[in-house]
Amino acid sequence: MSFIKIVWIKRYLFSCLLWILALIFVQPQCAKKLSEDVILFAASSTSSILPKLLKGIQLRHKGELQSIHYRLSFGASSTLARQISEGARADIFISAHSNWMDFLVHKKLISEDSRKNLFRNSLLLATPASLKYPLPLEDSSQLEQLAKEERYWCIGDPKHLPLGIYSQEILLRLKLWKEIYPKKTVISVDSLRNQYKLQRGECSIGIVYKSNVSNNPKLRVIYEFPKNLHTSVVYQIGIVQNSSSSAYTLGKLLEKEFLDRVGSELLWNF
Repeated sequence: MSFIKIVWIKRYLFSCLLWILALIFVQPQCAKKLSEDVILFAASSTSSILPKLLKGIQLRHKGELQSIHYRLSFGASSTLARQISEGARADIFISAHSNWMDFLVHKKLISEDSRKNLFRNSLLLATPASLKYPLPLEDSSQLEQLAKEERYWCIGDPKHLPLGIYSQEILLRLKLWKEIYPKKTVISVDSLRNQYKLQRGECSIGIVYKSNVSNNPKLRVIYEFPKNLHTSVVYQIGIVQNSSSSAYTLGKLLEKEFLDRVGSELLWNF
C-alpha cells in the first residue's frame, strides 16, 4: 500500500472519529439547550396581552432571563389541559377557568403550591363594527328583546370552553338560554375563533372577553355584563410537575407583572 494512500486512510478515520465525538458530546448539549426552553400553554383569550407582558419582563429582567427561552402555545383552556394530561410537554399553564386547573391538580400534574390567581377578565356583548344596530344597551332588561329577534349569537362551546360556560351562566340567569341556544347560536371551540366569527359577521351579536375586544376596531361593544350574572372570570397560573427552575422563575415574574397591573387599564391598553 502506498504511503499517500495510508495517509489518506488515516485522515479519513480521524475525520470519522471527530464526527462520532461530535455526536456523543455536542448533540446532548443541544438537547439540553432545547429542554431548558420554557413552554407556556395559555388560554387563547390571553393572546393579545401575554406576548406584550413577556416582552416587557424580558426588558426589565435581563439578568434573570438571560438564559431562559420560552415558547407560547395558545388554545382553549380545556384543550390545553387535556393535552397536558395526555403527556404534551408544557411547563406553565394559564387557564381561563379554575375547573381546568382543578383537573390537572387532581391528576397531580400541577403542584397546588404553584397555583396562583393572575387577573380577572370581563364579559362583553359586542357586534361587528360595521353594524350600527343594536344600539348600546343601558341595562340587562333590554337583552330580552334582542334574544327574541332573528339574529345569530356567537358564543363559546358551553360544554367545555370557559367562555361558553360563563356565557351559559349569564343567559340562564337572565332566563334567555332556551330562547337562544341552540337554534340561534354559532358555537366556537375557543375564544379567538369566537371573536373572528363575530368580526366576519357570521353572527350579528356575540359574547366576548374584554381582553379580546380592547383596541379592536373590528368590534363594537354594546354592553358589559354585571359580574353578579356569572362566576368571576379569574385566570390562574400553575407550574407543571417536574418543570425546570427556569419555569418557576418565569412564572414568578409573570405573577408580579400581572399583579402590578391588576385593577388598571394598563392590562388591556398597551
